[in-house]
Amino acid sequence: MLQETFRNTYPSVRGAKVVTNPNTGRSKGYGFVKFADETERNRAMTEINGVYCSTRPMRISAATPKKTTGFQQKYVTAKAYTTPIFVGNLDPDILEEELKQTFLQFGDIVYVKIIEGKGCGFVQFGYKVCTLFSI
Repeated sequence: MLQETFRNTYPSVRGAKVVTNPNTGRSKGYGFVKFADETERNRAMTEINGVYCSTRPMRISAATPKKTTGFQQKYVTAKAYTTPIFVGNLDPDILEEELKQTFLQFGDIVYVKIIEGKGCGFVQFGYKVCTLFSI
């Protein structure tokens, strides 16, 4: 129901989750909505505030990000706050530049790192929408 409430007005909604009590399955009274378009998200934060979802008026605000790790803090830029995506099962001989070229089709890349000997790496985009399209 939460996703439908938002998606009817905002087509860039990519998902919604109502947080529930794991023991009872009942709603804890809050949830999260993911948007592909930041402008639409900002519009929704003002337009949907106070609108009823089921029997309760919604109080809308931006989610507070989890505490960042040193890895995230080091590579977050002023224009971007995106989560790096994990890329697994990489060829042991692949170079970071090759991995970057593979993902450039989805948008601006801030950071690429291959973990030596592990067959995996990370790619971080400059914009969240690029991250969403790459997955």
